Amino acid sequence: MANRLYIILIAISVLFACSNREACELKNFKNSTISLSANLSIIQDKTIKPYHDRLFIKSLIIYYDSLTCGECQINHLYETVELFQLSDSLGNFKIYTIFSPSIDEYAELELNLINANFKYPLYIDFNNSFGKLNKTIPKDSRFHCFLVDANGHPVFVGYPLANKELWDLFIKALKNN
Repeated sequence: MANRLYIILIAISVLFACSNREACELKNFKNSTISLSANLSIIQDKTIKPYHDRLFIKSLIIYYDSLTCGECQINHLYETVELFQLSDSLGNFKIYTIFSPSIDEYAELELNLINANFKYPLYIDFNNSFGKLNKTIPKDSRFHCFLVDANGHPVFVGYPLANKELWDLFIKALKNN
């Protein structure tokens, strides 16, 4: 009985430690400044060009790191069209869909992004320079979609299309920042 109680207490401690770690990680992220990488390329209209710009207006960043299945995300790109249409209609934020594949998957992903013939710009990151430049982005992929203000500070974290509550918070963040 005592062993069982001890195991339950350890499990509860681990659960709260993980929760606190996530909360601290998210707090550090929200207090950081996000920068775009010099090693980004932009893919649009079946062409690839180097990207040499920086954030000027509010920006929604959808980040797929090397642990994410790039091909799977390409298959779901059209689900994000609603966000791009909102960006076009409001004109007060830009969307950066950034793919950071592993080096061995880079060439194949680049080709698949070109062949996807997606109407909106996509960004590919060589050698995870975006992740290295922005170390405060949590490892948890639930936090890889976020809105930053014109100064690069995260003001909303989450995928707006996941549910109505996140959508409403996203629209509020767009209006307030």
